Amino acid sequence: MLDSKVVESVKALSEEEKAEFDQFLLSPYFQRGFTVEEIRHFYNLILHALENDTKSEFQKMPVHHLLFSDKPYSESRMDRIMFELNRLVQVFLLSKNYHRKENEVQRVLDWSEIQRKRNQPANVEKQLQKLMEKLEDEKSSVEIYWEKFQIANEAHDWSSTFNRMKGDLGIPEAIRSLDLFYYAQRLSLLNVFLLQQKGATLPIPEVIQRALNAETPPEYYLQESPLLLITQKIQDLFQQNIPEPDGFQALISLLEKHQNTLAPDTLYNFYAYLRNYCTILIDAGMNEFEAVLHEIQKDNLKRGYFYHEGHIHPNAVLNMTMLALRLNNIAWARNFLEAHKNIIIGENETHDYYRMNIAACLFAEKQFEESLACIPYGSTNASYHLMARRLELKIYYELNSELLPSKIDAFKMFVSRAGNKSLSANWFELLTNFGNFVHQLSLSIPGDKKRSEQLINRIQAKKLVGERGWLLEKAKALGDAKKI
Repeated sequence: MLDSKVVESVKALSEEEKAEFDQFLLSPYFQRGFTVEEIRHFYNLILHALENDTKSEFQKMPVHHLLFSDKPYSESRMDRIMFELNRLVQVFLLSKNYHRKENEVQRVLDWSEIQRKRNQPANVEKQLQKLMEKLEDEKSSVEIYWEKFQIANEAHDWSSTFNRMKGDLGIPEAIRSLDLFYYAQRLSLLNVFLLQQKGATLPIPEVIQRALNAETPPEYYLQESPLLLITQKIQDLFQQNIPEPDGFQALISLLEKHQNTLAPDTLYNFYAYLRNYCTILIDAGMNEFEAVLHEIQKDNLKRGYFYHEGHIHPNAVLNMTMLALRLNNIAWARNFLEAHKNIIIGENETHDYYRMNIAACLFAEKQFEESLACIPYGSTNASYHLMARRLELKIYYELNSELLPSKIDAFKMFVSRAGNKSLSANWFELLTNFGNFVHQLSLSIPGDKKRSEQLINRIQAKKLVGERGWLLEKAKALGDAKKI
């Protein structure tokens, strides 16, 4: 019974919520078919079972005996009380959610509707106006636009009910706020789809194509709303087949210009769009966007976008370090790592995350022996483990080590075994191509220009190749080297 819905619902409550729910159960108002004592007893039995992990003892029949000792066992009675307690958990959480401070607008709107439908004219219009004025001071977001429309629409309904045919009935403001919300929400959804489509090469359904071909927001709304203007500019960028870095710079300038008028979450999402799109373009071979992404990352780092409760995810550290190294900004990478050494989420006593990134820095500085000695192996983080395997192979190639052939075989075996278990199709292809190209490089004769050109063409022809930049550099170096 510990795997039932009601147990899972209770288990999901926080410690604070568990205490509050116990008080909630004291009210008989929400009880249906059982006494307060029976429901609370059942709730406490579940808590005890979860705390002590007494799964074998927590079965329907013994629990029924504890709850209803004066009644014969009834399967249906147990099912009903389980259903009832689960329902009460839902009622409790919904009530708690409804009375959040952030839900003030919805509560005012609901209360206004209740008064209006009960034909109780009160000073509601002034209350709605005061609420609208309060929202005017809030920074822009799609959610704020939605709340403004709801308030304007309720003001219209109130005016229509009690001020028959007087004035404009609040219709102009209702339409204006509806338009702003409609355009902002519509553009936001389309932008999410377009970004997803670029990353996963999804076909564009007819409904999306019609939406993209539809008329853009009127100019007067774009001038009025920086949020709407920026959202439209992002869509314009996403619809370009081959965007220019200047387009990103123009958007970044626009974000900086209007950053004080946008809600924090909205500004964060706009920058996330740009970061993700840059990454997609770089993965497609457009290396000119590496510098753009690096500048966005540095800016967003200052804004605190990569931190969670003062700490930073190891993958974010690896991504920023590797990008800086590709741009030969080794000093920045070193300073970044030292500043974040002690706040990487999940770091262990031997600082494996830190050491892996330092190993990458040492490799960029061509300190290959030192880099090899610094690599931590066996990381449970997939990104770090795969990085370690690739870096090891690159180092043995740079050192022209006699161990390289066996290391290539070991790498291929690792990819083959991991392919069916833990690697996505894209990662499997990316790593397979990397291993194959390192193998082809190792068999090539320095100074063979024809072989060099062949390898360069092969590497460029593949869509998914790990360490593409390094492979191209080594392939080119083959042709530039003197013949043996």
